[in-house]
Amino acid sequence: MSKKKSTKPSASKPKAVKVAKAAPTKVEREKRNGITQPGSGTACRAIWDALDSLKAKDSEITFETLRAAVDSKIADATIRTQRQRWKQHHA
Repeated sequence: MSKKKSTKPSASKPKAVKVAKAAPTKVEREKRNGITQPGSGTACRAIWDALDSLKAKDSEITFETLRAAVDSKIADATIRTQRQRWKQHHA
C-alpha cells in the first residue's frame, strides 16, 4: 500500500499570538453587619445611592419616596430587598 500524497500545497498558518490579559482590579467594598455594599454601576448600587441621598436630606425613607428617586425600570421587589439590606448594613 502506498500512501497518497496531498496535491494541495501546504499553506503555513500564522501562529496566534497570546496577549496577556490585565488582571481585573478588585475593588474593596465595605462590609458591615454581614452585608456588603453592591458594586458601583449596578442597579442595586443606584438604590443604595438614592437611600444615602434621602438620608442626607433627612427625608422619610419609605418605599414610595425611594420608588420616586430611582429608575422606573428597577423592579419593586429589588427596591424593597435593597432597602432592607441597606437598613441592615447601616444598623
